[in-house]
Parts: sequence; structure tokens; C-alpha cells
Amino acid sequence: MFFFIISLFFIFLFIDFIHPLDTKIEYSTIVMAKDSSILETYLSKDSKWRMKTELYEISPTLKKTLIFKEDKYFYSHIGVNFLAISKAFFYNIWTWKRNSGASTISMQVVRMLERRKRTYFNKLIEIFKAFQLEYHYSKEEILQFYFNLIPYGGNVEGVKSAAWLFFQKTPAQLSLSQAITLTLVPNRPNTWALGRKNEKLLEAKNNWLKKMGNKNEFPTKEINTALTEKIPEKRQKPIAIAPQFCRRMKNLFPEQNLIYTHLDRQKQEKIQQLTSNFTERTKLYNIHQAAVLVVNNQTQTVEAYIGSADFDNKKDEGENDAIKAIRSPGSTLKPLIYALAMEKGIITPKTILADVPTDFGGYVPDNFTQKFSGEVTAEEALKRSLNIPAVKILQLVSQDFLIQKLNLLIFKQVKKDEKKLGLSMALGGAGATLEELVNLYQMLANKGKFTPFVYLKNEKKSKKINILKEESTYMIGEILSNMQKNEFLKNPLKIAWKTGTSLGRRDAWCIAYNPQYTVGVWVGNFSGEGANNLVGAEVATPLMKDIFKTLTYNQNNTWFDAPNSVKIRTVCSETGLLPQIFCDKKIMDTYIPNISSIKKCEHLKEIWVSDDEKTSFCNACLPLKNAKKKLYPNYSSEILSFLLEQNNKIIEIPAHNINCTHFKNSNEKPVILSPSPHKEYLIEKENEAELILACRVSPLIRKVDWYINGKFYQSVSPQKQIYFKPEMGITKIACADENGKTTEIAIKVTKI
Repeated sequence: MFFFIISLFFIFLFIDFIHPLDTKIEYSTIVMAKDSSILETYLSKDSKWRMKTELYEISPTLKKTLIFKEDKYFYSHIGVNFLAISKAFFYNIWTWKRNSGASTISMQVVRMLERRKRTYFNKLIEIFKAFQLEYHYSKEEILQFYFNLIPYGGNVEGVKSAAWLFFQKTPAQLSLSQAITLTLVPNRPNTWALGRKNEKLLEAKNNWLKKMGNKNEFPTKEINTALTEKIPEKRQKPIAIAPQFCRRMKNLFPEQNLIYTHLDRQKQEKIQQLTSNFTERTKLYNIHQAAVLVVNNQTQTVEAYIGSADFDNKKDEGENDAIKAIRSPGSTLKPLIYALAMEKGIITPKTILADVPTDFGGYVPDNFTQKFSGEVTAEEALKRSLNIPAVKILQLVSQDFLIQKLNLLIFKQVKKDEKKLGLSMALGGAGATLEELVNLYQMLANKGKFTPFVYLKNEKKSKKINILKEESTYMIGEILSNMQKNEFLKNPLKIAWKTGTSLGRRDAWCIAYNPQYTVGVWVGNFSGEGANNLVGAEVATPLMKDIFKTLTYNQNNTWFDAPNSVKIRTVCSETGLLPQIFCDKKIMDTYIPNISSIKKCEHLKEIWVSDDEKTSFCNACLPLKNAKKKLYPNYSSEILSFLLEQNNKIIEIPAHNINCTHFKNSNEKPVILSPSPHKEYLIEKENEAELILACRVSPLIRKVDWYINGKFYQSVSPQKQIYFKPEMGITKIACADENGKTTEIAIKVTKI
């Protein structure tokens, strides 16, 4: 007998080897929030709602109801209950009907794994396969198979799918009444599916509850409570929270059935509601969409992801994901440009910059307001998002250096277009996504260190990359946190923020951060249509502030500590440089020792003049007597030109000595600064644009004459910029000084 049993066992092992049990199951993809609640589910590859039930989700109540109803001896048999099969066989023969199959839970799992017709021969196969199942898997794992495969009508399979679609709960959260309901439906999945014969299902549920009560399976009080519970009228719709985010996670991690994310469901739903309410108001101004991305700066985890105001709004293309869309970032790159300039020692917050019309080699930008301020501090220029200073700083920093940093921050479109990008990057001339911009500002919040976002709970953090120094990010944060109108009414929350508006008012941005969060907001239309009110400061900023109030409600107002390496010094308020003896207006400025410029102020210069101060002299013509030194404003040519254009009163240096032979014999010709020679200027057909005429001459020259295509145009001070309307095609421009020295250039104008 012993050898017979051993032989049977080896035969079993041989058949098991050549005909293994196929336990591969195609599951639905489930994307879960930080608290493990479901955000969204997707059909399996075979178009089933078949969500994987983990062992820990099978509650004792659910397990007990199943075993009581389906297989009381589950834990004592080895896959087959031979006594039950014998009784069923003789009963079926006696009645000549197939009324009972006596299938154990293990046999039912085999039947669900390998679908076959219900014949006696196939029953034998099921018995063998049940032995295989028991041999390879534990009882708990077999229960898990059962709960994952059990049918609930239509394309719903598995207790987790049913629990979610019937009761909006996980299996672990089911009550006794709900557990017995989900145990009964698989007996008649198409008849007892919710919404068909609920009264019959309710009757069956209560009958089984009474049976379990009679057997003392559950306390009487619990049974009575379950008897009073009603059954939902119909199946619920699959939930969809953060649909763009969930779709993205599914595409990023296609092999994972259970995707555990860091998304905070409570924050997500609150911010989604704020965004939807916001766009309901902006629709009056032809602004239909908005997107929001919230990142925890301390963990680099994404806590809220609103890809559009309303995913179901097909009219306004709500299914699109604006967080991944490549758009013009407007002025949102300016903080990085200013930070790089600080690290190169080019500027400090109080450095004076020129905000005047400027031709950058054929690129002639304008300010958003189409007005210029003359001289402004660097911090004021950044606060007010002035365009000319930003482009000048980028020119000094170099666009290649900026591109290098953006590549480290994984700006994909910048990487793609890097060979054709220019100074316009400072004003939105490089494509970027909301995600990339939030990455940039999160780096500022993390003291210059960049780590890509972490989406999944089990995802490893990438190594930190040093983008900026802590000193520059601190100074930028101080500037951006003192923006105009940075008030939160009753909530005195301190944040750093920057707005941006793309050309044509197609995109409005506001990116903000504090030590805890970085919040990125985009507002616009997926169609790319612009709107008069589509301005970052006007539409994106209010939504950002509402979001920050929600995120930081009842939180302490913390801020970044100043690094020990950031120092304070006295500078001249006229230039932001170290003061000279003649500097009588001084202010305090932050700086980086051994990096920030130590150049001395030169806002005044000494000039030799006659005693009556009507004539100036150079060293070549300085008289032996009747001359003295006097301080005069040392205007740059661009500032002097701007002041003259604005009709401001200036203190001019007296006319140079007319008898100076050095002045008369000078061979220095005028240098035309604008327009740039041999450049092509592109002008919109409907735009009556004007180009600047500007030159640089010897300081002794008092007047220049301008000629357009050989015709006299205007005679002006060389420090004064003038404008002309160019004609399409080649235009010749000449500038002649009062000594007859002439320079001529040619430009090409194309209307688009």
C-alpha cells in the first residue's frame, strides 16, 4: 500500500511537471492615493473589472461567510471533499439531474482559472487540478485566488471590484451584510446583479444571515444589525479622481497592477474644486482651462495633480493634460537668470540696471506695459518682471550657461531646441511644461538642489543635483517673497512667487513656494486662443493664493534661514556698487563674499572746466590756469539717451574747447548700436513697429545726423535715441558726426 501511494505521488509530480497549472491572471490597474484609497481603476487587458485583492484585504468576516456557505471543510481537505462528491454523484444519478457538484473552493478556483464545459470527465480534471493547487499554494493563497476570480455579472470579477462598484468600499471595509451579499451574488451573477432583482437578493441575504445566526457564527446583535441593512439600488460608476494623473501613472508603470502613489486625496479633491470654480468665473473672459501641480518640497512627492479644470468637459478639451503640455513660460525663467547672475558676481539685489529701449543685435524686446523705467535695482526689476533688464542679464550670463542649467533640470524642449534658442529665452522664447517649471521652483525652495519628483511610494529618490548655490536661492527667495500685493488678508502667509504671461496672452502662469510646498498654476485655453485678461498676475495668482491658503491652513508660518555665507554691506544707492567719498546716499545690500563685485561706484566723474564752467577740457588742451575740477553725473549712453527722450532735465558737461586739435583730428567714427548691421528684422504685418536709431561716438561730439536710404532724417544729440518706421526690404542707414565722420549699415526688414 505504501509503495502504491508513493507511486501515485510520483505520477502526480510527473503530470504536474508536464501539465502545470496556469495561475496567471490579468488584473485591472488600480491607482491609489497616499492613504491607499482608490483614485481610479482601469479594465484589464481582457476588458474585465478584475481588481487584485491582497491577502490583508480579506477580512475575517468575508472569509468566514464564504467558508460557511461554500466549503465548511476548506481547511481540513486537500482540495477535494470526497464524501461530498460521493453524495452529489448518487443524488444526481437518483434524480437524473445535475443539482449538486460538491465543488470545493479549490475546485471552483480551478474552474475559474481554466474554463471548461461541465462534464464528468472535466470534473475529474478539476479534481486533479485542485490537488495541484493545494500542492503549490497555501490555503490563504487559494482563498485569494477565489476572491480575485469570482464572477459578479457582466464584466465584473473579483470581490474587490464588486465591493468597489457595489458599495464604494474595499473588501476590508465590508460590513457583515455586505460580505454575505457579495458571497451570494456569484451563485446567480446575471440574475442577482445590483439593479435587477434586488428584492430576491435581499431575501436570500437575510435567509443566509439567519442560518449563520442559528449556527452562532456571529453574535446575535451583529446578525440583527445586518438584517436591517439595505442593498444599494444599482451599481456605482467607477470612480475617477485625478484622471490625468492616474492615466499618466498607468502609462509610466504598465506592468504594475497596484500603483501606490503619494497623491493626497483630500488635497486633490479640494484643489480640483477650487480650480473648477475658478474657471467657471473666468469663462466670462473667454478663459476656459487651468491646471495645478502641488509638490511637497521636503519629500519631493506629488500631492495634487490637476491636469485640467474639468476632465469631462469635451467642449474645452478637458481630457488634455496641461501639466505635460509644452507652452511658452513667459517670464517664469527670470528668477533662474537673476540667480545665475548673482553667482557670477554680475549683480546683487541693489545693483542698478538700465530699463530702456535696447536693440540686442536685431532682437528688440519691449516691456509688458510698453513703458520703461530708466534706472531700477535688480530686485525691483525682478519684482516688476521688467523685460529689458532680464535680457541684458541673460546676455551677460550667456544663454549657453542658462541652457546648461535647464538641461540639468530636464527641460526636454529646451534640450531639443538648444541650438536655435537665443536671448528671447528670458521672456518665454523656450518651450516648457508646468511640471518643468515646478521642478525649477522646487529647486529654489531646496536651496539649489534638484531632485525629480517622486510619484510612487516604493520609488527610489534620484540623486540630488546641485544647480545653484544656497546663497543665490536665498536672495532670490527674499526678492520674490516681497512682491507687490503679496498679502493674504487675514492669513499673513509668506511665500515666494513669480508670474508669467506668454506672447499673445495665450498662457498665464504663477509658480510659488515656501519651505513646505511648491505650487504651479497655469491658466489658458487648450486651443491656444489668447484673451485680454489672460495675464499671470491677474488670473493665475488669485488661484495660487487660494490653493496656498488651503494647503497651509493652521500651519506655522516658517521661512528659510539666511545662510551664514550671505553678508550685508553698504552700497551707493545710485549704482548699487561700493561707495566712493562722493556717494552721499547709501543703503544696505546683501552679497556673497568673494563672488559679488567689489567695483567702486562711478555715478559721478571729475571734469576739468573753465572757472565760469562754460567750457570743458581734455588733458590735451588743459590750460595752465583758469581751470578747475568739477563732479558731473556719469550717465551711461543708454540712460542719457532715455532721459533726453523723456525730456528730463540733466546736468550736462560744458561744450568742449573749440580750439582742441586733438578733438578735431580724431579718426573715431560713429558706431551704430541700433539697428544691428546685416540683421533681418521680422515685423508683423498689422504691427506699425518702429526701430531704434542709436549710436556711440566720442564723448566730445555734441551732434549727429541720421540718414535713411540716402535721405536726411534727423539731427540730434548723440545720446538721444530716435525711432523710424522701416519699409519692407533692404534699408540703408547712415550716421555722421559734426566732424564729418560717417558710418553706414544695411538691414533687411521682412513683414510676417
